[in-house]
Amino acid sequence: MEFLFVIWEGGQAAEASDRNDVMGEMMGYVTGLLADGKLTGGSPLHPASEARTVRTRGDRAMVTDGPYTETKEVIGGYFVIEAASLDEAVRIAEGCPAAAYGGVEVRQIMRMA
Repeated sequence: MEFLFVIWEGGQAAEASDRNDVMGEMMGYVTGLLADGKLTGGSPLHPASEARTVRTRGDRAMVTDGPYTETKEVIGGYFVIEAASLDEAVRIAEGCPAAAYGGVEVRQIMRMA
């Protein structure tokens, strides 16, 4: 089964004075996932300040900059993980460095026929 790990970054990660340490930890995590054959995809994302949110109501499209301003956490990246069960996927997510400063949302990917 495939699972999507949505990496949520909180204010602490955004304010970290040395993001190189955070990236180094993530690269170590990724290296381990690759060695175990668990990682099938993923990538960090550009900052939320560069994002656009699109909503369509009727025939009118509304585009706003970034996420909602009151958002405390933003999506920082994602992984696609191969695991035998949700429990295994959660155990893998527990080792993700992002869990210490933000959060890791674990969701099974639905395959369409």
